[in-house]
Amino acid sequence: MKNLEDTEVEKVEKKELKKVKNNKFHFFIEKIKKFCEKVNMRKMMLIALFFFSCVVSMELLNGICRISIYGKRMLIEKFLFNFILLIAMYLMFYFITHKTKLSCTLVSVIVILFSIANYIVIEVRGIAITISDFFVINTALNVIKGTRIQIRTEFVIGIILFIVSNIILWKYIDFKEKNRKNRYRVLGGVVAILILVVTANSKYIAKMNIWDINDSYIVNGAGPVMLKMASSIKVKQPANYNSNDISLFLDNYEDETKEYDGQNLPNVVVIMNESFADLNDVYDLQIQEDNLPFYHSLIGQENTVSGIMHSSKFGGGTANVEYEFLTQNTTAFLPVGSYPYQQYITKAVKESIISYMNNLNYNSYGMHPWYKKGYSREKVYKFLGFKNTLFYEDMDELKLDKSDYVSDESAYEYIYKTFENKQKDEKIFDFLVTVQNHTPFWNEDTEGKIFKDGDQRINTYFQEIYRSDMALENLIQFFKGYDEDTIILFFGDHQPEIDIDESYTINSKYDNEEAKYIIPFFIWANYDIEEQKDIETSTNYLQNILLNAANMPKNQYDNYIDELRTEIPVITANYYKDKDGQRYNFYDTDSPYYEKLQEYWKVIYYEMFNN
Repeated sequence: MKNLEDTEVEKVEKKELKKVKNNKFHFFIEKIKKFCEKVNMRKMMLIALFFFSCVVSMELLNGICRISIYGKRMLIEKFLFNFILLIAMYLMFYFITHKTKLSCTLVSVIVILFSIANYIVIEVRGIAITISDFFVINTALNVIKGTRIQIRTEFVIGIILFIVSNIILWKYIDFKEKNRKNRYRVLGGVVAILILVVTANSKYIAKMNIWDINDSYIVNGAGPVMLKMASSIKVKQPANYNSNDISLFLDNYEDETKEYDGQNLPNVVVIMNESFADLNDVYDLQIQEDNLPFYHSLIGQENTVSGIMHSSKFGGGTANVEYEFLTQNTTAFLPVGSYPYQQYITKAVKESIISYMNNLNYNSYGMHPWYKKGYSREKVYKFLGFKNTLFYEDMDELKLDKSDYVSDESAYEYIYKTFENKQKDEKIFDFLVTVQNHTPFWNEDTEGKIFKDGDQRINTYFQEIYRSDMALENLIQFFKGYDEDTIILFFGDHQPEIDIDESYTINSKYDNEEAKYIIPFFIWANYDIEEQKDIETSTNYLQNILLNAANMPKNQYDNYIDELRTEIPVITANYYKDKDGQRYNFYDTDSPYYEKLQEYWKVIYYEMFNN
């Protein structure tokens, strides 16, 4: 048992120890206070609050603030990462300007302008902004003219929050920045770079799935999505890729064009018709009158091949569908938001339907009744090898449709001219991309046919498509009376963005994943070809189907694509389907076709960058 003296000593020691601990605690607290005074904690809290309001504004303006359905954890992650990225932007601007308020405002202005642009893009084409849209900004500005934008409540609230935040920032907050030091600027710049590097390589960004760009904005927010796309914009070489191996692989396929004498070849016309879709085949619309009577009368008739094409795009992105048809290369393996016309076609393209036709001594025409700078087509068409090009600036006899875009009928006149002016032994290949059925669909015409009473956008679109159908009938009648064998491929690029899926149910033969990508196509000839119908395919295979229908010789790539189509008849940027109709996504490594698709990707990479 301890004596009294030992107990007293222990008490004294405990008191002394407690004093030391208290002193250390107070010392630590004082250090924190001094640090807060040094870095101006009040200032940091106000800046944080300002950027929190920016994140909220960004969500509201994009009109996609439906985050609650994803749970609290995902909501916190989303706001945290977007907030951190805005702080990084602020630090970069502060490094440049050394002014807090100006830096805050610059960040908020960028946020508001981007969000407004994104809101408009979603309203117009139904798909949010991708990083490659910055490569096609001139095209976007041209096609957006005349578009009506629906202003939603959350959009207005977002604008008000932005204005109020900046008024409070400039009028009621004083940061007292008289004694600013350069080392803080440099430190801020370094921290900003570190934030971007760490965030770009974080698990959050790595696991982000952006194949559905609208859903990605909802789940992750604009900042991380743009960072993800920026970090993956460069096309990565396929795993285990070797260009010599692919060259040897393609040598296994016969090139029938080398020995072909060029006899008995038909003239070839290909028309990619803007927003041409048979929506009544996909949705339960119960229209009052058939809006495509001629097209429907053609299907199943003699000398006709027809079916549906799964498009890679919806509501926009015409140039990517165009690229897939012309090259037989799917865009599925390219970074989300890529535009090959803008980014990857920088030299002569060796493998395309144009080079194929040129090798068979066709006189090739690339025609588009829109400005030549749209999607850089003037440059791209030269690299693709068109011998002749005609754009809006070159066509002096065009007439506008009620949509204020060049009518299909007027555009077809230039096809007629190539045939009326051709030499007797000359073979023609015409490729035309139309514009009549482009958005917006707000025609106030009340004298036209009523296909869907009470729904102005759908009725306006159906009126446009009805006029396309009449122009199509005149086109077929022209070639019925033409005295040389001619074969025509006709298909749409994508469905229009008219919110049809929000108001109408999908027919039982399609599901939600596929419905908005279903596009009709047909091949018709003024001479005897084998009839086919109910073909299910995708844009990258249309050339192959055309050559088969016309019984034309195939080169190595054509024969490879022909073989691929027998196993995987549908490949889009959104999904692919096997010969039994089973649908897969490209992230499914357990798919029995995964290796086959990787092989296709290697061939595409070779054709794009090494051939």
